[in-house]
Amino acid sequence: MEKKCPYCNMRLSLEVETCPNCNKKLDIKKGHDWPKIARIIAGLAFILNSFSLLYEEIYFESVGTSSGSGKAIIVSFILGILVLIGKEKWLIWAQISIVLGAIIYTILNIINKEYIIAIIQFIFSLSLFNLLFSSPLKKRTLASTIVIFLYFSISILGIYTNITGKNPLIKLISQLENDTVPIENNHVKGNQCNYLLTTPNNKWYIRELEVVKKENPDADNWLINTDLDSHILIICESLKDVSLKDYSEFILNIFKDTGDPFKMLDSKKFQLQDNSKGMFFDLLRNIEGVKIRYNYGIYVRNNWAYQIICFSNAKIYDQVQQDFNSIIRSFKLK
Repeated sequence: MEKKCPYCNMRLSLEVETCPNCNKKLDIKKGHDWPKIARIIAGLAFILNSFSLLYEEIYFESVGTSSGSGKAIIVSFILGILVLIGKEKWLIWAQISIVLGAIIYTILNIINKEYIIAIIQFIFSLSLFNLLFSSPLKKRTLASTIVIFLYFSISILGIYTNITGKNPLIKLISQLENDTVPIENNHVKGNQCNYLLTTPNNKWYIRELEVVKKENPDADNWLINTDLDSHILIICESLKDVSLKDYSEFILNIFKDTGDPFKMLDSKKFQLQDNSKGMFFDLLRNIEGVKIRYNYGIYVRNNWAYQIICFSNAKIYDQVQQDFNSIIRSFKLK
C-alpha cells in the first residue's frame, strides 16, 4: 500500500515519516489517510445539510410559506455523493460551491440583518473549505469535524424546537444572564402603576426591571416560565376618559398593524374578583413560520389602562393555558 505526500504529491510507502523529496514531516500514521477521511466527512456534511434544508422546506410549506431551498437541497445532496466518490474532476464542483456559498449566503444574511446566521453559515463553509482544499492532515480534519458537529447540533436543536415548541436552552441562557428572580409569595406588584397579580405556582420568575426596560420600554413587569419559554408582559399607561371598549379596539388595531397574519380565536368580557369587567382576547399569530398563541387581559381603571399580554409557542400552549387564565383573572388594584 502507498500514500501520497500532501505537500508535493510524491508516492510513498506507508512506513515513511518524512518525505525524501520535500523533507516535510508527514502527519499521516499507518492506516490513516487523513485527506480521504476529510473528504468523507465533507461528503457526509453535504448530505446531512441537504436533509436539514429539506426539513426546513417542508416546515415552511406547512405554515404557508417557502424557504426557497428547493434547488439547494438537490445540489447539496449531489455534491455530497460526488465528494464521497472522490474523483478529482468532480471535487472541483464541490470546491466552487463552497466558495460561492460562503460569499452569497453570508451577504444575503447580512442584508437581511441575520448576523448570527451569517456568522454560523460562514464558519460552516470555512470548515468545508478546510476539508476539501490542499490535502488536510489530522489537526485540520479534527478541527473542521468539531465545527461541523456543532453546526448540525444547532440545526438539530432548531428542528427539536420547531417540533416540540420547547427551547431547552432558554433556562440555561436565563441562568447565565442572571436577569430573573423568584416571585415573592407569588405576588407581582406594579412598579409604575398600582396593581397586584398572583401567579398560581412557583414556575414563574420575574425579570429584572432594568433588563425589561431595555427590551421593552413600555413594559412595567415581565414574567417568564423558563421551562416552557412562556412570557407575560404587563403594560400600563395613563389615559383619561377612555372606555374598556375603546381601549380594547385600540390594542387590537395595534396587533393588526404589525402585518403578521393572525386569527382571533376568542373575544369576550369577563368578571374580576372586585366584580369589575375586563376584556379577554385569544389570538393565534404566525411570526416567520412560528405559530404563537396570545392571551390578552385588558382593563381600564381610574384613568389608567392595563394590558396583560401572555404568549407562548402554540404547540405548548395547552401546558400554560391555565396559568395564563389564572394570572389574567387575578388582576386587582392595590
